Formats: sequence, structure tokens, C-alpha cells
Amino acid sequence: MDFNGRCINFELWFVNEDEQVMEQIYRTLENLIKKDIDEAVRDSCDTIIGLLLYEGFLYKNDDDYYDLLRRVYDYGTAKGIKKFSLVCGVVWDYQVELQKRNLNYNIIEFDYSANAMWQSYRHEHLPNWNSNADRFLFLGGVPDRKNRINLLSKFHDADMLHREKAIWTFFAPTTDQQHSACRQLLAHYTDQQYNDFIKRAENSVDTKYLDSKEYTVASGKQWKQHKILDTEFLKDPNYISQSVFNNTSISVISEGYVFPPACDSRFLTEKTWRAVINRHPFVMADDSVRKNFARERGLTLFDEFFIADYNNNSELDGVVRNIQHFLNIRKTHDEQIQHGVDQNFRAFFNIINKNEQTMEYLRLRYRLSKEEIAYWFRQRSFDHLFRIPDAVHT
Repeated sequence: MDFNGRCINFELWFVNEDEQVMEQIYRTLENLIKKDIDEAVRDSCDTIIGLLLYEGFLYKNDDDYYDLLRRVYDYGTAKGIKKFSLVCGVVWDYQVELQKRNLNYNIIEFDYSANAMWQSYRHEHLPNWNSNADRFLFLGGVPDRKNRINLLSKFHDADMLHREKAIWTFFAPTTDQQHSACRQLLAHYTDQQYNDFIKRAENSVDTKYLDSKEYTVASGKQWKQHKILDTEFLKDPNYISQSVFNNTSISVISEGYVFPPACDSRFLTEKTWRAVINRHPFVMADDSVRKNFARERGLTLFDEFFIADYNNNSELDGVVRNIQHFLNIRKTHDEQIQHGVDQNFRAFFNIINKNEQTMEYLRLRYRLSKEEIAYWFRQRSFDHLFRIPDAVHT
């Protein structure tokens, strides 16, 4: 049976307020979804394809969001909608949770982060691995994470933060909260040592993130006032000049932190996929859950070339030791390392091909136009998913 489908954004992160209250955000989101359903029904659509492309169920595995899905379903079926699907871009393994609650949605997997990376680099000449480079690459981000500021401080303590040994990015804390958190994470430093480290560590490879780094702490109203969404970084947060990969031989991956109440780290962001598509070996400074998920996606983690246990909490010293060891042995194991790089490259494109099959399935099964598919799925960023509507208060 064929359906007439309509894609509707089921995510909302901000409203046009100083304070972001989830109850208010969900109320506003529900209002937006219902308006979109009304429009779909007027256009003779009988299927709703809810899009959870950026966060999936990462922050939505709670009763409030499941209740919202139930109300949306009841509203849509009363209007004549016959079928509901959810396309999840990350954290998609939640079908059992829907079944527990008798929510008649089916989840469709679409690796949005990998796909956005491909959109960013698809017209570039992708580099080969340079085994002759004797430096490592560490592309950081929001600083107040153990696998960011703590790990970078350990490279600093090991005398490895030099142009001759590394290319790295580190953006010093800007808000009071970040300052406090970063200082606490490096409480073993004296004030002088801490200040010296921050001064030494601050570094970037371009200006893109510098112009928009406030996005991680901004409110919805500030996003609008400062036009953060219009910055170059937010138009393409994936792309970084390939010269940094050509001039280094291994990446340190410090994946994104999951904030409570979320606890699911079974996803990969641009930090991993950027290294993979640029044919870079890497060490993933993360917990076993995320590392196992990476293996499930077909990636090798190059553990056979490391000598120390490592994670993102208690064994960060192991990351430093492994980088030092890798740089020492890379040339004598270049064929084996190249094999792992090629395996990861193929795994990436297996995912991209699966994404393509999913888009074609959606197009044919739900009679979506190529233009609608391209608008929602063939994007380098999440800016087209981003809305800052006025809040619905009642």
C-alpha cells in the first residue's frame, strides 16, 4: 500500500525567551506539529514522517515526550492520518520504548551526522593517510569536559603542546559557569599553573568557531538577537581544512558529552566522522559504550597499536601514552594502520549508501518529492531544523 507522506520536524530546542523551560518548549512544539498536520491534511497527505534528525531520542526518552507523541498521534488520526513514522538521525534504538507505551510509530534509522559530513566533503579531494607526519591532531570544542580540558592538560604536562608535535584547537572558557567548571576540573593546578596552561593551550585552526562559540550557552532570545544561526560555522560545522589531516598522522577524538537526564552515548558526531572521511587513524577518548557503538558501526579503533588502557574519565593518561607510542611505531606498522584506515573509510560509505537507500525508500513509499528529500536530508548543518518561535504559554 502506498501512502502520501509529509515530513514534519518533531524537534524544538529553543523558544524566543530568556529562560528555556522544557514544559513550555514541548507545548510550543506540539502546537507547531499540529499546525503542520493540518497543512498536510489539506494537501491530501495521510502519513506523517516525524523527523528527529539531530538528537533522535537522546533527550526525549521521558514520559513528557512520549505523552506529546501520544497527543500528536490522537490529533492526527482524528484528522485522517493513517500512519506515523519517526526518522531518527542519532540514538534510534527506541522502538521497544514506543511499544511499551502502545505508541503506534515505527522508527526509521538515518545516520544524520555521517550524512552531513558527506555533504560537507563530497566535492573535496579526500586526502590519503600521511604516515610521514610526526604530529597528532586534537580538535576540541566546548572546553569544560574531562576529555577536552583535562586531556589537553595532560598533553601539556607531557610537553606535547608544541607546533612541532601537535595541531590542536582549544577555546578558553568564556562564561562564569565554564570558568568555574574548568577551574574545578584542573583543581590540582595552582592558579599560576592554571593561567599559564590556559594561555598556552588556547589555539584554533580557523576563525569559524571563534565567531559562534557562544552558541553552546546562548538562550533562544540570544540566538535571535545575535544572529548566531547566520555565522559561517553554523552553516557548516563539519568542514575543516584538510591540511590539518595532511600534516598529522593520528587524531584524538573527544566526542560530545551527554547531559542529564540523557544517558545514552550510542552515537557518533562530526568529531569521529571527520577523522574517518579524511582517512585518519584515531584514539577515541571515551567510555566503553561509545567505543563499542563505534565498532558496531563497522569502525576499527586501532587498539592493536596502543599500549595503555584509556577512557574519558579515569584513564586519560592512557590516551597520551598511546599517542606517544603510535607516533613512535607508525612507520613500522604503516601497512596495518593503512588497512584500518581503509576499513573505516569503507564503513563510512556503507552507512552513506544505507542512508541513500533510506531516502529512496521514503521517496517511493510515501511519494515524497526529490525536493522535499533534499531539503530535509541532504544538508551540511542543522540550521534548516532550527526554529525559535514565540512560546505558547497556555
